[in-house]
Amino acid sequence: MLRTDPAYARPSFDTVVDMLWHAVETASDRAALLEGDRSLSYRAFGAAAAALARDLIAVNVAGERVAVMLPNSIEANIAIFATLAAGAQATMLNPGYTERELAPLLADAAPRALVTLSGADAEAAKVAASLGIDHLLTLGAGDLTLDRLVARGATPPRVAIDPDSYATLMYTGGTTGVPKGVERSHRQLIMTVAAMHAAWPTRGDEVWLNVAPVFHIWGFLMGCMNPVYGRSPVVVVARFKPDMVVEAMEAHRVTVFSGGPAAIYVALLGASNFASADLGSLRLCPGGGSPFLLETLIGWEKATGVPILEAFGMTEAGPITANPVDGTHRNGSVGTPLEGIELEIVDLGDVGYWPPGHAFCIFFGRTPVSRGNEIRPASAVNVFGQVEGDPTTFTRVKDGAKVVLARVEE
Repeated sequence: MLRTDPAYARPSFDTVVDMLWHAVETASDRAALLEGDRSLSYRAFGAAAAALARDLIAVNVAGERVAVMLPNSIEANIAIFATLAAGAQATMLNPGYTERELAPLLADAAPRALVTLSGADAEAAKVAASLGIDHLLTLGAGDLTLDRLVARGATPPRVAIDPDSYATLMYTGGTTGVPKGVERSHRQLIMTVAAMHAAWPTRGDEVWLNVAPVFHIWGFLMGCMNPVYGRSPVVVVARFKPDMVVEAMEAHRVTVFSGGPAAIYVALLGASNFASADLGSLRLCPGGGSPFLLETLIGWEKATGVPILEAFGMTEAGPITANPVDGTHRNGSVGTPLEGIELEIVDLGDVGYWPPGHAFCIFFGRTPVSRGNEIRPASAVNVFGQVEGDPTTFTRVKDGAKVVLARVEE
């Protein structure tokens, strides 16, 4: 059984920073980050993160937010952990956003500093200047090149981090209006990573490959947090090009593919070098973010011998459900709740709230985790009342419209 095999055992951590320093200490010579012809061991990864963390501490970011605005790269993983090691909250932003798209998010986040990458920093610099963000750190330039960060030989800074302090601020995709900020604590991130490991156990000798952007919750976990939890290397893909991804999978003998939406798998199946590639090392291939056609699920498993394990999650909650790796998965299902997650069914018109009770919800239709016509909240909710009349009226309320609540006298 996987649960009893010591190869799958993991220590408990209070913060994700503790998780990194544990990997650096116990797997220092093991590869950590691989990107093209560049690579870093865990020792070098830790040194670079510590050096950048000390630069951030010098501008007083502890207890503040630091905007991390980098494309998938070795530098992005360093920036994320450096920000957290400095005692700051990492605000993850899409480096492809325009000045118009960035301005409201940075105004909302009000970061103390902004970390970006040389060659992809033009928009960030303009917005930082207009909003009065004084500290702009550009990785890949001056003293912040990868080689110079590692060469400093910095040791982990001594910063006290409360496990319940916020580690990240991520913004939703804005499909229903202006993107909304979602915060997660160190404790919540550790619980999520541990729950994903319980559903999809991995060994320390895995080789991960991530194609999802690290500013997105899935890429943040699968391309940054989870590999460190296992003290494993991750192959960083800067830009999704199917032929190059297949080539990297084969060259690095990848065992864990981060996966993602169905379109990712469809593109890989159609890659010109897919049929001839030796992908026999693959062991775990999660999928989520979109529905999967049965044709895609069957086609991938037939070609690789590995099933796509569908899961469900969202920016607001991270992964919630997953198909297990033990052979009991079901095609077309998003699986069962992860450890520590409770799901329940509510009735049409129910009014409920999620602890700590800062907002409430009126259930007037199916949710992304519903099955059939049931109304299933994404996580356990406290129902305290019900709408009188027809709750489906709320389907006609446009995003941003004002809804007036008034007490009705009996």
